[in-house]
Amino acid sequence: MGYARVFWVREQPIREHIAAKGRDEALTEEVGRRILSLSVKDSFQQHGETEQPLPLFDTASVFFPLGSFHSTDFRLLLWTGRRLCALPEPSTAMFDTLSQVASAVGVSHLVLPISRDEYYKAIGGGQHRNQLEQDAHTSVYWIYEDFTREFKNRPDTDWPRKEVGAAALNLMLSDWSRAERIRNCGNAISRCCSLIQPDLTVLVWVSNCLRLISEIEADELQRLHEWLARE
Repeated sequence: MGYARVFWVREQPIREHIAAKGRDEALTEEVGRRILSLSVKDSFQQHGETEQPLPLFDTASVFFPLGSFHSTDFRLLLWTGRRLCALPEPSTAMFDTLSQVASAVGVSHLVLPISRDEYYKAIGGGQHRNQLEQDAHTSVYWIYEDFTREFKNRPDTDWPRKEVGAAALNLMLSDWSRAERIRNCGNAISRCCSLIQPDLTVLVWVSNCLRLISEIEADELQRLHEWLARE
């Protein structure tokens, strides 16, 4: 059983930076170093480095760590106004109300994770239209810290920064085939959804996974309700 850290990423500044400068070696290494740092530290500390960060990370509102969750935790999270926040000590009444609200709001402002058919089409070389190509604003991710914790005591030069950076950028840009190496490594980085408008969304962290509450079946919602009632 591992630990996971939830964070959200604004894709638009990343897209603009890549479009202006191309996906160069320095960019992928910087992204990889920041992702690894996020996984094993509480902040984006520079590991004693003195050089200035690349312009991508000077852009407002790119990376936002939310917190670390043990795999057995149950959490309610609310996205509103381009902000993801955890709701402390959720009650059954709060859970039921948010479930109803999420159902009423719907998911028109979300791009859900890629479907199985789309995935196989993408990795098989078929023509797959990238839904996020033009209008992506923000994606919500979660990353398993186990993937990077083993590198914590290694010199920075030994960290696989370029590989992680390239895979993370590919995932943020919804290039699932090129992000395959990191997605198949213990769910190192997984995207829950992308939000194209700052509307209300409710997410649940349960069973070692971050999920949209609107995707949870009615019988499972009832089990979560009963679980909260026992707490």
